[in-house]
Formats: sequence, C-alpha cells, structure tokens
Amino acid sequence: MFLATVALLAASRRLVGNPRAREWIFAVSQVAVLLLIVDIDARGILFLVLPLLCIVYLLAKALAPTPGKTRPRGALAGAILVPVAALAFVKYAFAGAILARVSGAAGWKFAPLTVVGLSYLVFKGIHYLVDVSSGRVTAPTFRSYLCFMMFFPTYLSGPMDRYGRFRRDFENPLPLTRDAALEACWRIVLGLFKKTVLAVLCAPFAYASYTTPALGGISVAKAWMAVYAYAFLLYFDFSGYSDLAIGTARLFGIAVPENFRNPYLKRNIIEFWTAWHITLSTWLRDYLFLPIGKALMKRKRGAGSNLPVASASYLATFAIAGIWHGDGWNFLAWGVMHGLGLSACKAYGEWSRRLPAGYHRFMMETFPGKALSTIVTFHFVILSWTLFANDLPRAAVVYRRLLGIG
Repeated sequence: MFLATVALLAASRRLVGNPRAREWIFAVSQVAVLLLIVDIDARGILFLVLPLLCIVYLLAKALAPTPGKTRPRGALAGAILVPVAALAFVKYAFAGAILARVSGAAGWKFAPLTVVGLSYLVFKGIHYLVDVSSGRVTAPTFRSYLCFMMFFPTYLSGPMDRYGRFRRDFENPLPLTRDAALEACWRIVLGLFKKTVLAVLCAPFAYASYTTPALGGISVAKAWMAVYAYAFLLYFDFSGYSDLAIGTARLFGIAVPENFRNPYLKRNIIEFWTAWHITLSTWLRDYLFLPIGKALMKRKRGAGSNLPVASASYLATFAIAGIWHGDGWNFLAWGVMHGLGLSACKAYGEWSRRLPAGYHRFMMETFPGKALSTIVTFHFVILSWTLFANDLPRAAVVYRRLLGIG
C-alpha cells in the first residue's frame, strides 16, 4: 500500500496539472491507506474520526480572527472540549460504561469503536484550534487540513507535526534527490531494525517478569533485568516507529520533525524531556505548561521565587500527560512522578547556585560528575516505566522486588 501510494503521488505530480486536484489525490490517498490497514477498525475512521475532523475544521473557521468581529468569551475553550470529549468517551472506561448503560436502557447495544491514533489526533486538533484562533496560522483549505490530520506515516504514533510547518512542505514538497531518497530509505531500514530486531530481543526479558502471575516470587536480578529490558524495548520500539515515519514522510516530500535524540544519555530530567518524544514534550510545553504557568503567575502575589508556579505547572502538565496515555491510575502516577521529578530538578538548579564553584565544575565539566548525573537520571526514568507496564498493585510488587523486599 505504501509503495502504491508513493507511485500514485509521483504520477499525479507529473500527470495532473491542477494543484487542487493533486492535493485532493494526496488527501484521499492518506484516508484510503488508513482504511485498508488490517489492524485499524475502519468504522472508527468513518463514523468518528472523519465527522470529528469536519466539526473541528468548522469550529476553527468560526474561531479565525475577523476584523470588526469579536469572539464570544469561552468560545475557544468550548471548541477544545469537542475533541477532548470524543477522546474521553472512546478511550476511557468510565465513559464507555456510561454509554453501555445508556444504550442498554434505550434497548440497543453499544458496540465500542476501536480508534487507533485518536489520542494524537486530538492533540493535533487542539493545536490547530489554538493556532488558528490566535492567528498564528490562517484557516486552510479542507484538503490541506485533511492531509495534515490524516497523514498516515504519523497518524498512529507521531511524531506530532505542527500545521504551519506541515503546510509549507505540503504546498511545496521537498525535492526527492538521490541523496534524500537514500537517507529516507536508510531511516526506514533503521526503524525496521529497531522495531523488528532490537525491540523483539528485549521483549522476552521484559515481559517474562512483568507478565508472571506470581510476580512476588521473581528474584531481584530478574526484576532489575525486566526494568532495564522494558526501558530499551520502549526506546527501540518507539524511536524505530519514528524513524519509519520520518523516512516515509520524506519520500512524500515532507520533512517530519525529529522525535528522539539520545534521551537516555541526558544529565537531568528536564534535558530528558527535550530529547524523548520531542514533538509531544514541545506540545505539552506550548499548549499546557506555558498557559498554566501564565495563569498561575497572574494569581501570584508579590515578588520572590517562581519555583512554586513552575512546580505546580509541571505537576498539572504531566498529570494530564499521564491521563492522556491511559485511563489506569498507574498512568496518572507516572505523570505525577515526572511532574515531581521536574519540580525537584528545577529546585535543585536554584539551590545549587549557592554551592561552591568547584562543585559546579565537577558536575558540569568532569566525566565522573556527568556520568553520575546521567546514571541517576536514567534510573529515575526507567523506574517510572514500570508504571507503564503494570497497574499500581503489580508495580508496587516490582518495586519491592527491586529492593529485595517481600
């Protein structure tokens, strides 16, 4: 399907003279590929995703700044609630239970839809609504908007592009030179190698412990092996997918942003989030952390340190990020753990300024200092991944086994 799509779009650029027709061919091809992928429930795309995209598009057009026209207060917040509500009712158990109860009372059976990629779609929709409303991007044609939202290389798991950047490449595709094609193919091969070789090699060591019914009986060594293996499984699987998406998109003339830059080699948790799932972390910064911080700063009274505001912003942002990843308490706990880690890192940065200059030189310029901070950060991150792999009771058992307790 991918090769057929590349051939179709290459032929359309040569044979179709009308730019609008070429853009419609591009848009329809993206939707068609997603409908034909076996693991995706086509009902979810046809009966939820496409209607939701149409609604978001119309809301954005209504929110676009118009000279002499004032927007009702709360209009943007109301528009954002539309995709958020769609995500809540599809993804989260409480909403599904409500729908099942209502449908049972009405005499018809609710058949839940499996909508893969909806979480990313909703974040892209929120970004689109905010940027059009603020005037950062102009309201586009529906075909370019549809291509941005349904671009199949990034639809399932990112990287999450921004509309303004995507549209530049969409309207003027990057030339596919020999070197560019080789680089794109290399990224695809690298991504496949990470996902189908390296991640697969890590999986048995990770899941052999995490999926054991009698989890409390595993040894300390096996528990640590599972933690390390799962950390690299996540990295190879997710960065491999990003490599695939970046290489595939480049063959279409679109330069998708990088998503990973050696995250496990960073010296603190703030640096980690500038290198892990970069497009998500920048989205969280721009559309959650900064607005929350700005709102809290307005309520702040008097001068003094901004640490409480930054800490509250980190906690709120990553609590939402945790809920976005899943509906279990373990995901919320993961978000709170990272929010606290980021707050501690910020506090440590302010506190360490009062320490002697020799301490700073040791930590920032010497190999032992850099290695120590990298090791501490790495273990903080990989211990948090245990909350991704297990619900809270099982995660608690893993943590006890890591310490040799119980």
